[in-house]
Amino acid sequence: MPSQMAEYIRDDLTSPCVYLWNPQDLGRLAAYTCLALVNGEIEGVEGEVVLTPELSQKSYKITPTEEGDGTEVQLNELIAFTPDNIRTWANVF
Repeated sequence: MPSQMAEYIRDDLTSPCVYLWNPQDLGRLAAYTCLALVNGEIEGVEGEVVLTPELSQKSYKITPTEEGDGTEVQLNELIAFTPDNIRTWANVF
């Protein structure tokens, strides 16, 4: 989490940046997916779409897992935590 990495994200130290998914957006995607499943809007099969009106990407396609034994929905947008923004994000996460 940014709060745990803040002291290490500097140009002159361990790492100039870290990439993570936004935990709030990840939670929203999970919630929309669960609601769609419970409401019968999707069955969780490959090719179906989860609608997410509160996220910047308004829909996410259900895809097969890498192992091929199920399906998944992936949040594709990573946030770069840099020396310029790490302190702001450390107060959030």
